[in-house]
Amino acid sequence: MQPDPYQAQSQPPYQPSPYREAQLRYIGFWWRVLAYLIDVVVLCIVYLVVAFIVGFIGGVGQFNSDALLQVVNPLVGIFYFIWLEAAYGGTAGKLVLGLRVRKVDGSPIGWKEAIIRNLILIIEGCTLCIVTIITIARSPLRQRWGDSLAGTIVVKAR
Repeated sequence: MQPDPYQAQSQPPYQPSPYREAQLRYIGFWWRVLAYLIDVVVLCIVYLVVAFIVGFIGGVGQFNSDALLQVVNPLVGIFYFIWLEAAYGGTAGKLVLGLRVRKVDGSPIGWKEAIIRNLILIIEGCTLCIVTIITIARSPLRQRWGDSLAGTIVVKAR
């Protein structure tokens, strides 16, 4: 007997995301500050290496290495945050502390989410992070403004 194609098909039961952990531990402001301080130390080392390379190239060619550093260093800083979060789920500071950036459903983030949340962080920095503190404190998922727009959360991985 053939099944009736016009008969209502029953929907399979709801399946939660395979990435969703039983209990996600959302991370607040102070853990993020500590992770950021670790990132600042790592970035200082990266900036020193970049300055050495640019200084070496500047000694060979005829250009102003200081002007080049003023352009390169901010780009390196932005790329650092975006690349590490997209590729590894967190910056060096977050990874050391066992924190991960995830989508709201608990799955890993991609380039789009990493770019959105970190470009919005630049705007939040212009407000002396007052917007960041307020939005994290008022959010049940401990999301800052960039997290809300990107659909991400920061959670404790271990």
